[in-house]
Amino acid sequence: MIEEQPGLLAQIRDKFAHVDSCPFTGPRVFFENAGGALTLKSTVETSAKFAAIPDNQGRDNPASHALMAIIKKAKDQSHVLFNAPDGQFFVGESGTELLFRMVRTAVMAESPHRVQTPSATITGSTAICTTKWTWVV
Repeated sequence: MIEEQPGLLAQIRDKFAHVDSCPFTGPRVFFENAGGALTLKSTVETSAKFAAIPDNQGRDNPASHALMAIIKKAKDQSHVLFNAPDGQFFVGESGTELLFRMVRTAVMAESPHRVQTPSATITGSTAICTTKWTWVV
């Protein structure tokens, strides 16, 4: 399909910040996104825009209220995108960070049965965070 439309693959690749090169080591093939190889340029631009705002959400002032409205809109749109009318969405810097947070929340939940049985080890992080939080309780 892609090869049937000349230039389409180049247009797609151009939307990403680093696809086939590392700014430190030069040409490189990335096999996954853990390091941000597949970060969209528009994501970098949006992150920079919000990082430059001289205020935080959760305060009682117009800038903070505007940020809270943007966050609410994004969460509402996430419910539609994922066809999940209920529940919560949360974000993090990496999949590993999110995995640690989810395992921590599950382990720390009030339950008489705190048995962890990962069904699959997707990454080494799964075993590491499960082991870490198992010994906390």
